[in-house]
Amino acid sequence: MTLGETIHQLRTSRGMSQGDLANALEVSRQSVSKWETDASVPDLDKLVRLSRLFGVTLDQLVCGTEEQPREAGETLKPERTTGESAAPTPVRRTVGAVLLAVGLLGFLICVLLFGLDGLLFGLLFILPFILCGAFCLKIQKRLGLWCAWGVYLPQQIYWTMGTSITWHLVLSTPWYTASMNYLRLFVGWLMLAVMIVLIIVTARSCSDLYKRPAPGTIVLTAVLWAAGLSTWRIFSLVCSFFVNEEGIIRGGLLLGLFQGFMAAAQTAALAAALTLTLALVRGARAKP
Repeated sequence: MTLGETIHQLRTSRGMSQGDLANALEVSRQSVSKWETDASVPDLDKLVRLSRLFGVTLDQLVCGTEEQPREAGETLKPERTTGESAAPTPVRRTVGAVLLAVGLLGFLICVLLFGLDGLLFGLLFILPFILCGAFCLKIQKRLGLWCAWGVYLPQQIYWTMGTSITWHLVLSTPWYTASMNYLRLFVGWLMLAVMIVLIIVTARSCSDLYKRPAPGTIVLTAVLWAAGLSTWRIFSLVCSFFVNEEGIIRGGLLLGLFQGFMAAAQTAALAAALTLTLALVRGARAKP
């Protein structure tokens, strides 16, 4: 068995596409295709990462190996012949089309019933249908996770606008504060709990992501951490421009919308920063 046949067998036995393997090794899909057809040979560092990824020795990988034993209950997934993301299934296309249709219909109803006054709030509730419909038609991997974010972030914007409270403010607000509306406090804690769950699930779902500690990736990760941890400071600075001489905050809907978008951006930045950090750690450990 040639090296290319071995890589192909190990990849397909784990249900990975050529694109999945290319992402894990940070190479192009064409490189994986050339390896499997024996048109080229991976570098030594790539061979080491392949052996660690597939759980085999270098000798088994290079010299050829028989069918690898699988853990009990593990089954083979159908091989993707093209190496690209497979086209959406008919069921997924139907669900995506229905969600998009519901979103567009809801958008038209909001315009007809409420005009421009209720359009913004209605759109935030309709946006999850549109996003999930688009994800069903375009996203192949981690569809459920993408849809969860597509539902959560617009709702976080809406509830932040409606309650003027975010998970950041919840942590700094004593529960016994008399002036605090307990419904608003409950919404804030609920946003915090869902945000933590989504970030943890996102990080675990991307456990196969490896990033070489390149300067650009490290800088991007640092920027995301800085954005996630300092976003609310920026919002407080912006708020100062909306306070008049009597100490009354002006801005109304515009300020609330900005607050909601800042809260959603902070959540997304923290999730991306944690995911990239873990990928960098795995990439550093995977170096020969």
